Formats: sequence, C-alpha cells, structure tokens
Amino acid sequence: METIVVGAGQAGIATSHELAARGVDHLVLEAGRIGQTWRTRRWDSFRLVTPNWMNVLPGQAPTGPAEGYSTADAFVAGLSDHAARRGLPVVENTTVVTACRTGDGFTVRTADASYTARTLVVASGFQWQPRVPAARLPPGIASVHSSAYRNPANLPDGAVVVVGSGQTGSQLALELAGAGRTVFLCTSRVRRLPRRYRGRDMMAWWHAMGLYRQGRADLPDPAVADLAQPVVAGTEGGRSISLHQLSRAGVTLLGRLLTVDSWTLRLGEDRDENIAYADRSADEFRREVDTFLGDTAFEREIADEPEPLKEAPRELDLRREGVGSVLWCTGHTPAVDWLDAPLSTPDIHVVGRPWLTCRASGILHGMPTDAARVAAVIARTA
Repeated sequence: METIVVGAGQAGIATSHELAARGVDHLVLEAGRIGQTWRTRRWDSFRLVTPNWMNVLPGQAPTGPAEGYSTADAFVAGLSDHAARRGLPVVENTTVVTACRTGDGFTVRTADASYTARTLVVASGFQWQPRVPAARLPPGIASVHSSAYRNPANLPDGAVVVVGSGQTGSQLALELAGAGRTVFLCTSRVRRLPRRYRGRDMMAWWHAMGLYRQGRADLPDPAVADLAQPVVAGTEGGRSISLHQLSRAGVTLLGRLLTVDSWTLRLGEDRDENIAYADRSADEFRREVDTFLGDTAFEREIADEPEPLKEAPRELDLRREGVGSVLWCTGHTPAVDWLDAPLSTPDIHVVGRPWLTCRASGILHGMPTDAARVAAVIARTA
C-alpha cells in the first residue's frame, strides 16, 4: 500500500479525498467513527464558530446556509456523507496502537491487524488530550473538563467555577449563567473580536485581508502564532462575546487561577488587564479593517459597552460560595504517542496541525489546502 492516513476527521477525510483524486492507493484508520471527537466532545448547544462556507471539502456543499453556523451533528453528517459518496477507504473503530519505521516504509499496528505502507499521514491527535491543571480539588467538588460537559444539568448542583475565558469558557459561562447557575469565571489573556463588522463576518474579513494565508514568517509579531483563537460564537446566528457581557449576565469575573489550596482558590491580579487586552484586540481589528478599506467607520456594538466591576478578589472560598463543580476550559494537548518516530521523519506527512503552513492550517478552513499539498507530494513520489 502506498499510504496510511491516521484519523478520519476533517484533516483525514480531506487527505483521503485528495489521494483518491490522484489515484493513490491508501487506507484511513479511525479509532472511532468518522468525526469521532465532534460526536463525543461537544456540548449540546455547540455551534461551529466558523461559518459554513469555511468548512467544506472540495465538491461538498455547505451544511446549511453559507453564512450560518453548523451544529456538530450536522457537520459530522456532512463529513460522513462526503466520505460515503466518494467511496473513501475509511476503516472505523480501529485504534492505531503503534506506527514505526520499517525498511523503506512504515508498519502500522492496530489491536486486530498490521498494515504496511510507504508513506504515513498523521491527521489526528493535535487537539486530543484534555489539558487539566494538576490541581487537587477538595472532596465533593466535581472536576469536569469542557470535553465532558454537555449542558447545565450535566453538572452537580451548586455554583460553578469556569477556568479559562477563551471561546469555550466564555460560551459555557454564559450558558450556565443563563440557566440560573451562580458562575465564577477565572479569566485569561485572550483576544476577542466582533462577530460582524461593517456588515461582514470577522472571518470573511480575515479571508479578504489574506490573514489566513499568513505563515509564521509573515507575522509582524511571531508570538501571534502561539495565541489562542479569538473569542467569537456561532450560537444565536453568530454573536460577539465580551467579558463585559458576561458580567452583565451575572458572571463574577476573577483573575487567572494560580493555585488550589484546599477549599481556597488563589487568584491572580490580572482580571482588569485581561478585560482591557480583549477590548484592545477588538479595537485593533476594527482599525485593521478600516485601513484595508481606506476609510473609517469604527462601529461599536453592545459587547463593547463597559460594565462597572467591583475590585477583583485574590481568593475564592469554595465552601462559602457553595461551589459544586470546577469546569476546566483549558484546551487540549497533542497525543501522538502511538507514533514511534519524529514527525519530521521522511515520508511522514502531517495535516491538521496548527500553523503547519499558515494561520488556517489548524482550523477546518485550511485543512483541505494542506491535504491537497500533501497528496500531491505523495502522488509525485509514489
């Protein structure tokens, strides 16, 4: 066999599509079902933050209106349907145990079989392992990572501490507050952007301005590549979310979580700076669009309206506040421990890794482009 692709999410299906179009003999191995993490690690009200036109594979129609925001179920259904219609060689419920270099190719072993191929495509595992800080919570307080959260009723009774104010943490804090829960949010240094500006989605502006094509070397500040995705939401037809709005919704904003000391959370003094940083990011985005268009509008929205806040506490007493759970919205780490070779090994190709070739590489929008590049290389050297 020429190629084995590990993972059947957007990256793996896009790669299989491109390999099949070039007549390359290959197989896709998936530990669960196609789009497994989208099936099992998303909350009930989840919506993609990228509009539907950004999530399609070659020859695939958008799932729903082009400017809409898909549910996880609809996205997975589209992915599975595309694989079925194209007859892509996907083997589901097959966990790769190990993959190693053998001679001029690779041996890939699962629990039930062994495969050999000349080349290997790693299309899974870059946002896989839930990241939970090494903090010991007191007995009786549930520790839940966002990947296991489904809805407010899914959490034990009592107040909820949400750790992390990125896209996931901001959305879940807002949902929990809307369900009547007492919510404390440990904020972090994350950009926010207006969902729409001057009549267009912010991602349409980034696309028009060429930002998604930027590589690391194109960035004025290389540190941008290490930043979390800016906070926007696909719920309610697409919306902006600011820390001001969360406060207005009843969420208590705190500084970052430093340590857990028995029943006491020790907190940083950075809450107000985190809010200011997010606000500056939104303003910088508006100026960039205005500069791109050659005029000035600088339209503001309700998310920009400041909310008066009390002084941020340095400690939170979990017992006194009636906290029943801590919800970790702290992201994921790579999990490619099954690969017994460096990713830089010749004939190992990667799709779906953030900043692999450009800003879009780690999101749905950029994976088909990287998949086509990888498939072209494999076909050329087959």
